[in-house]
Amino acid sequence: MDVEEAFQIIAEMGDDPESYENELTRHDGAYEELIRRAGILHGSRVLELGCGTGPVTVKLAQRLGPKGYVAGIDVNQEMLKIAKEKKDRLGLLNLELTEMNMEKLRFPDNSFDHVISSFGICCCFYYDKTLREACRVLRPGGKITYNHEGPRSSDASQAFDRIFAKYKTNNPSEKLKKKREADSLQSGMWDKYGDPFIAVPQMRKVGFKNPEASIAGFSLVFQTPEEFIDYSVAGSLEFSEMGPRDQAKFRKECSDALKEFLVEEKLVTNEPLIFYTGYK
Repeated sequence: MDVEEAFQIIAEMGDDPESYENELTRHDGAYEELIRRAGILHGSRVLELGCGTGPVTVKLAQRLGPKGYVAGIDVNQEMLKIAKEKKDRLGLLNLELTEMNMEKLRFPDNSFDHVISSFGICCCFYYDKTLREACRVLRPGGKITYNHEGPRSSDASQAFDRIFAKYKTNNPSEKLKKKREADSLQSGMWDKYGDPFIAVPQMRKVGFKNPEASIAGFSLVFQTPEEFIDYSVAGSLEFSEMGPRDQAKFRKECSDALKEFLVEEKLVTNEPLIFYTGYK
């Protein structure tokens, strides 16, 4: 499988839009922190790479006012459909949503004051192309701000990953085989450029000035182990192909294991989140 084929598979079989949308409130703290670090002023022109269903894009369009302009792009049509419904419902005339590959932006040079991305750039296959395009469309002095999940390090997440791996089917459908292969290619890029010692020099190489990385903790709170499991398997093709019996066994084993990590009867995961910034 080449990268172009993998890209298409990820675009078509990535996060389930409805599941993604239902869990957005859990990530609101990360979205707000991204916006805070970007330091976007009223009237700015902003591009979001990988806008998904629009949690950040919509917030920005509401806050920047009629003199501001926000463009959100994504390759997932179903995600964009939900984002466009929000835009229409709120009457956001300063927001434009377009299906577009972040590695091949269809914007003129020097078009934006800010480029941002919330868990978007970390999903690309050609990191250098994406950063180079982001730098190209920024105006001189413009700023890029994006985040990237660090390694899953909480005890609960590691326990889940270990048990989930045990129950993956040995007889995957052709669809799941392709998804696994594409995910493998993508995760290689994910792991590589989640490392600030690789990502920051790459930012500098494509033209960003004063690139920096900083790490912040990102906590999610779940009322029960079962709630954490539901969150983790939502929209998962891998989980759907386990079969009912193995799904039940997995849920039981995972729930029992996660009880060890309850704090005041709640499950709290604290994962590292890396924020990157740079200027043109």
